[in-house]
Amino acid sequence: MKKILLTLLAVLFFASPVYSAQTQTEIIESTTLSKSNLAIEGQRYVGDAEKVSFFVTYDSSRETAAVSATVTAAYSIDGINWQDISWFDVAGGATPVTSEVLQLDGNYVGWFDKALTAPIIRIRVHLKDVHDVAYGDGETAGVTVTIVESK
Repeated sequence: MKKILLTLLAVLFFASPVYSAQTQTEIIESTTLSKSNLAIEGQRYVGDAEKVSFFVTYDSSRETAAVSATVTAAYSIDGINWQDISWFDVAGGATPVTSEVLQLDGNYVGWFDKALTAPIIRIRVHLKDVHDVAYGDGETAGVTVTIVESK
């Protein structure tokens, strides 16, 4: 009985679809943005990836939705000269976006077009409210940005 079970498991294993390797890297690790630290950015080499997506986790200390963070992205071939780029998200569907304003605590998911050929991606999170006024004293927002690559 054990041999039959092991044989069935081996057949299922070999008949399963093959998926590419996937890596997950935090390019901004649990950073606290505040009045004295309004922006953070992180970059990652993605030149060998077929698909690239990113996740932004945002957690504001303010109870109202008036304060927000703006997410932008850029790419570079040398890590020195940067060009702003657009990406796709769940809300926009097939329409690319060039920035996203986060006003509520939670997670934001975006992904880049497969035709993107630049090897380095940079994600920037900048803290501002809807009236372009920065957070007040003692108000903070926790930010984490994770890049996921399929190779």
